[in-house]
Amino acid sequence: MTSVTQKLYPCDFDWEPIPPGETISELLEYYGLTQKELAERTGYSIKQINQVILGNVPISTELAVLLERVLGTSAECWKQLEANYQIRKANWQAKKKPISLQLQY
Repeated sequence: MTSVTQKLYPCDFDWEPIPPGETISELLEYYGLTQKELAERTGYSIKQINQVILGNVPISTELAVLLERVLGTSAECWKQLEANYQIRKANWQAKKKPISLQLQY
């Protein structure tokens, strides 16, 4: 049997993933709202909203429903954006750590 060791990189992104909070931030600007106003309308604290916008805290299902009611974008869309971001972020981080894989013939 022959062993082959190679480095695998799970993704080929040359750019860091963008958190869905960036979309929230753009919509707030579009509608002329502040993070404080979004916090008041959702019942979340300004700090919590800011952490979501920065990508430090994921969008929960509860927040996704509230964002749908405030910003008009479906909860499903928010959850999908969050899921895609988490997958891309994990791939981005994994890309920095090569994986050693042994193939045996």
